[in-house]
Amino acid sequence: MAKPENTKQSLVEALGIETEPDWGPARHVLRGLGVLLVGIYILAVIVAVMVLVQVADGNGASLGAGALVVALISSPFLIWNTIIRQTTLNFQKEGHLTDRLAKAVEQLGAEKTVKKIVEGVTQETSEPNLEVRMGGLLSLERIAQDSTAYDKGRDHVRVMEIICAYIRNNAPASMAKDFPLGDLEPLEEGATDEQREAYLRQIEAREHEREDWLTTVNKPREDIMLALTILERRSDKQRRIEAAHGQDGVTEAEWIFATPAPELPEPPVDEAHLRDAVADLRRGLSAWRNALSSYGGYRPDLRDTCLQKLDLSDFRLQGVRLERARLEGANLMEARLEGADLMEARLEGADLMEARLEGAVLEGARLEGADLMEARLQGAVLEEARLEGADLMEARLEGAVL
Repeated sequence: MAKPENTKQSLVEALGIETEPDWGPARHVLRGLGVLLVGIYILAVIVAVMVLVQVADGNGASLGAGALVVALISSPFLIWNTIIRQTTLNFQKEGHLTDRLAKAVEQLGAEKTVKKIVEGVTQETSEPNLEVRMGGLLSLERIAQDSTAYDKGRDHVRVMEIICAYIRNNAPASMAKDFPLGDLEPLEEGATDEQREAYLRQIEAREHEREDWLTTVNKPREDIMLALTILERRSDKQRRIEAAHGQDGVTEAEWIFATPAPELPEPPVDEAHLRDAVADLRRGLSAWRNALSSYGGYRPDLRDTCLQKLDLSDFRLQGVRLERARLEGANLMEARLEGADLMEARLEGADLMEARLEGAVLEGARLEGADLMEARLQGAVLEEARLEGADLMEARLEGAVL
């Protein structure tokens, strides 16, 4: 398990005085501090009385001694004033963060008026103000980073939820452009050789049609790409904070999607894989998949989104929820999608060359004509997936559910 990083604490936090106080660790410290302060105060009072007696008797008590007595008497009040100031500062910081968050969210809905001439008539239309919206997204990213660095990530997941909601609402799957030839009917069981050859010719013809069709498909707006980029560049610490989401008293936990999938060792030269090695791989993959499925932390939610033709190459999207997402023609070369949920996603014509899909759920996914050359699909779930015309050259499918 990853070891949580040390986080600096303020004086108030060290004493257990927080917005949500945890008095357990500080109970003994506070008791000892209280006894010490009371003792100092009583001693100061006694010394003060002695000094006053000496002054009254004319024994020449010094001004410095009197100043020391005054300092001792006032020390408890000075300490208490410091605690009050720190508490006030914390509340001010909380209010400042709330204001920053509210302003950034407000920017996400920015619109601008655009004048267009339609059939000789000037018309005013409202369009998203991308510059302001992108500024709001970058502000949200900074809030999440500051929360991770200075506030134990308390607001990080909240910001990620806002960004994912923005993508879902501004790039819904309903905006996707459909392939005009519709779905390919599966080949009937018991088909003759002639029927199989005709079916392969049909697949090839559809591939050419799909290539032409993809040239007419528009990518989502720049703000959507920026939002996805913000999700991709989350730090390892941010991901560990997400893993701890929902666990009381835990700020960081192991991000299971960073754990590599078990691999089948290379067999002896010119020999088949050893039976024991295959059995070990199956057991290892089963335990690894169970660990992924038992993950209870936060997962970015991009279900039912339109991401057609986007360049997501090299993106770290492990564990992301992409059920029913429209990813036709997307560039996912070398993307990290371990443990991602792509159930019923549309990936026709997508480039998944060397993509990491270990343990991914691709049940019912549409992968017709997709490039899966050298893709890693160990332990992936591909039940009812459509793979007609897909390129699986040198793909790794050990332990995959087909």
